[in-house]
Amino acid sequence: MGKKDIKTITLGDIPEQYHYIVQEIGIESFIKLCKVVGGGPIYVPKLETTKRELRNMQIIDSYFKEGLSFKEMQKKYGLTESHLRRIVEKGFDRTK
Repeated sequence: MGKKDIKTITLGDIPEQYHYIVQEIGIESFIKLCKVVGGGPIYVPKLETTKRELRNMQIIDSYFKEGLSFKEMQKKYGLTESHLRRIVEKGFDRTK
């Protein structure tokens, strides 16, 4: 299929099992997705996982860049000190 043909793709051209994706992200984004990962396996993390990673990076920054104590971070993030320490230790290991 040439570039000219891609512009004429409609929902009816896409197998029905993928319609829910097209309806959610749009046909242009679906076509881009097909170009990037078409035919290959892909793991899409849950949104909660992505949010957790962002939160963990913020915790690491709070500790290393802002100099917050674990007690201060407990109040800020609502996590136990031991959980915060594990996150900070993992972040420290990544910087090595």
